[in-house]
Amino acid sequence: MATSSAQRTRAHRVHRRRGEVQLTITITRTDLRSIALAGYADAASTDRRRQEDAVALFVSDQCVDLAK
Repeated sequence: MATSSAQRTRAHRVHRRRGEVQLTITITRTDLRSIALAGYADAASTDRRRQEDAVALFVSDQCVDLAK
C-alpha cells in the first residue's frame, strides 16, 4: 500500500481521535494454517485481504474469550 506521509499522519490522527489503537502483527504460514484449522478458513486463502480479515476475526474472538 503506497501512501504518502501526509496520508499516514491523517489516518493516525483519525484513529487517535476515535481512541483506537493500531497493531501490527507478524503471522507465519504455519500460524495461518493453524488459524484456518481453528475454523477461520479464509486464513488459508491466497487472497491477502481475506487472510487479514480471518486473522483479525481470530484475534478479536480470542480477546473476547479473555474478557470472560
